[in-house]
Amino acid sequence: MCYAHTECLDDGSASAYVPCFECKPAADGHGSQVLSGPVTVDEDRATDYCYIGDECILEGTMAPAYQGGNDPSVCEWCVPSVAGLDWSLVDGYALDRDFAEQTEPGQEGWCRGRGCAPDGKAGKSNAFGLRFEEESNGCLKVHEVLTPIDPSDALSEALANTPGSMPVGEMATAAIAAVRSATDKNQGVELAWYWYFGNCDTKAANTNVCADTPSSTAHSMAKLTWAETALHYGHAMADMKVSMSLSLLADKLAEGSDEVVADLKKDAVAQMLLPFYQCAIQAAYDMDESEKKTVAQADGAACWRVIDGAAGAGFKPDDRAVLDSMFTSSEIGEFNYCSANASLLQNLPAASHRQYANFVRKGTLAIGGWNATAGEWIEGIKARRSRDPVSRAEEERASSHAPLRRT
Repeated sequence: MCYAHTECLDDGSASAYVPCFECKPAADGHGSQVLSGPVTVDEDRATDYCYIGDECILEGTMAPAYQGGNDPSVCEWCVPSVAGLDWSLVDGYALDRDFAEQTEPGQEGWCRGRGCAPDGKAGKSNAFGLRFEEESNGCLKVHEVLTPIDPSDALSEALANTPGSMPVGEMATAAIAAVRSATDKNQGVELAWYWYFGNCDTKAANTNVCADTPSSTAHSMAKLTWAETALHYGHAMADMKVSMSLSLLADKLAEGSDEVVADLKKDAVAQMLLPFYQCAIQAAYDMDESEKKTVAQADGAACWRVIDGAAGAGFKPDDRAVLDSMFTSSEIGEFNYCSANASLLQNLPAASHRQYANFVRKGTLAIGGWNATAGEWIEGIKARRSRDPVSRAEEERASSHAPLRRT
């Protein structure tokens, strides 16, 4: 028997005050008994719990707001079978916890504690220029493009492609070509989706990523310590932007203006390319520092082929020559990282000046901008930015946080 929190408990009984702790015999096998736990999953118990912040939390409970006065989370909840000591991600969502903890404000004034219906109201932006709904708690809805009932022959080929049977670079090239040629009649958006994200039965936990796809490359690159483009549960920011731009493109091809469609295509291609820029920079660094220099060179060559094939005449000839030589030469020289970093960052893919908003509660997306004068979000206008090649934040991160070496 245990005595804790003013109650006597039989052996094996759970505490009414801390229900994820149970009465167990003392470690030495005799003498007084103590509460043991946390026991998050117990087949003999009617309910299971998470133990977070010194509190037993009932299974299925949504995470509280990160900032005072805001509504609870819509994308994090207690699932003891997945994570007994932390929140778990609701399927179909991503989370920018840094934004939730450091940037998003809480409710103030009259609204505090009264729940002023944040649904559909644009809030602040994160470090990557993506605008969140008010009181989002850093939650983002992951959007997908629906598969047509009657897929074309080209789309059927993409759907039948088994990830791993085709080089990732070739899949990325096919996805980019499909985006650029997409119309409301040719299923180009759907084709781009499956060449980029793949079609598989087994997907990674939380991110739902198919292995051996351009999407999995984006996630691998985002996890690099210098890249810093991964969200809390592992989602690559580039992947999120690809999914949003393609989802919007699918809607706008039939009804949107030519300018909007062109911008969405430009943004989708830019975000598809970004992980291959990261890959080429990392490969160049490994060519300098790793013992497996030829492997690194081959990796860099594969990523450079994707960039080179998509860049066209806009890529500066001198920089193209530097990268061609670096990744094809039989003799691997020195200072590859410095050269690749400089050449690639001077030739980032073009992107629009539009800003994307993810309204997580309604599950909708919008493109528009923040009117600083009016202090409000205006759908359909260009954001007030001087330029946005893949997003200024990502360019600065790539430049300032990349692995360094003396030049």
